[in-house]
Amino acid sequence: MTSEKPLPRPESASSRRVAPASQAPWSGHHRTTLAVLEDILERARTGDAITSTQERALADACELRGAAARGELPRHLLPNCVSKLATARFALNEIGAMSIAAYLSEAITPLRRARSRHRQELLLLRLQRNLNAVGPLLDGLIAKHAQSLLNARDRFRRVPSTARCARGTDTRSQ
Repeated sequence: MTSEKPLPRPESASSRRVAPASQAPWSGHHRTTLAVLEDILERARTGDAITSTQERALADACELRGAAARGELPRHLLPNCVSKLATARFALNEIGAMSIAAYLSEAITPLRRARSRHRQELLLLRLQRNLNAVGPLLDGLIAKHAQSLLNARDRFRRVPSTARCARGTDTRSQ
């Protein structure tokens, strides 16, 4: 049994103050995460842009984390913040960050009700601060998911192509 530290409580949606986050600067994604992202981008650049749901989830989670860490979450999500947050919430759930995805769920309802762009920006700044508070945990979960993608890719490459064709899992000739 592992002992997990509880996540910080997100700020309530009724709180009006939004102060800038004070934290150590983000050092970027883990090496494993960068390796998988580079592979995805290289395949897209060469025309093999088919990505799995798991790879797309990784990319979406990385975009969200990067935008929050750079202090650009409102600019990244507006004007369609509710649908973009729903996509990001799906991505966080896919990579195993369900408790962090709950922060996004809590932000969606007030964002739907927000009548002004200014109010949306305030709510997104609060979400950004909450995401940055759990940033190192999120970075670790993203890296763990990236490692699982690398492991799966390595297992797939070790299986001879004739065996993949026999099992019907080789899609390269289609």
